[in-house]
Amino acid sequence: MPLPGWTLPGVMGVGAAQILLKSGGDLPAGDIVIVGSGPLPLLLTEQLSAVGRPVKAVVEPDGASALLASTPLAYHACAAPKTAFKGIMLLAKRALRRTPVWRRTTAIAIDGDERATGIRFTSGKEIRIDASNLLLHDGIVPNLNPIRAANLLTHYSEQQKTWHAKPNNVIRLAGDGAGILGADAAVVSGRLAAREVCGADGSDADLSVLAKQRSFRRFIDRNYPPVCTATHAEPDTVLCRCEMIRAHQVEQSIASHGTDPNAIKRALRIGMGPCQGRMCGHSLADFAGSKTQTTSETVGLAKARNPILPVSFQKLAKLE
Repeated sequence: MPLPGWTLPGVMGVGAAQILLKSGGDLPAGDIVIVGSGPLPLLLTEQLSAVGRPVKAVVEPDGASALLASTPLAYHACAAPKTAFKGIMLLAKRALRRTPVWRRTTAIAIDGDERATGIRFTSGKEIRIDASNLLLHDGIVPNLNPIRAANLLTHYSEQQKTWHAKPNNVIRLAGDGAGILGADAAVVSGRLAAREVCGADGSDADLSVLAKQRSFRRFIDRNYPPVCTATHAEPDTVLCRCEMIRAHQVEQSIASHGTDPNAIKRALRIGMGPCQGRMCGHSLADFAGSKTQTTSETVGLAKARNPILPVSFQKLAKLE
């Protein structure tokens, strides 16, 4: 989620913060502000409150929450009533705690020199909130590197602003690689994939569960669309944090090499760092598309090659 100041210590993803809590850790001391919206930030707000670390405020970027627009799809939420009820309860608990929620905010920037000290944004007027823990969230994307390194075909999802893969006659897919549906659907899709590999038909019960989860996800995707902050990144905003490549450098490269992500990658090393493009690939596509009046889908992602994670020469030397 490229924003001014997002690479400062004290800033992390909502998912990373949740993993930290689940592994028995704790966030550094200080106030916590969540930037973003959706089921995961809502759940983390409750989890943080349960361990005595209540969220000081929630800042929703403009366009990140579209409840009115999702109303025509409200009946899809009934496809998974337990999940829908859980979401309603999380919203109610947040309201009872009177957690301030700033909606339709713009010009979001994180303050700090050596580490994060607060957040600034515009919501009718400029607001500043002191905080040393800023947790960012702009939707969920699958880890595409192993999928694309295996040469599986992918297609772009306009609703989820990411690419999904298609199975072939050798490789089957389970979980979010075929579309973000959540943990329950991942278990079911794994079972269906295993049965298909064994030459058996999928059970009607599993197929029914998967259909209901897909229906419910249509409502979630409409209600909490990703805002893709890279599309309006300021010139000095970092797009690739591994190689510290900024938006103005990418714009200059686009002027010289066009929007081919592989050409930009060769020119700037964007996507060549430890994350191998997992963090910056979508940002590059979103930014290049916005600067050329095309789309992220048209720009695409740079090629993924094995090994999908950095490997040392020491480990390569031990291979027989």
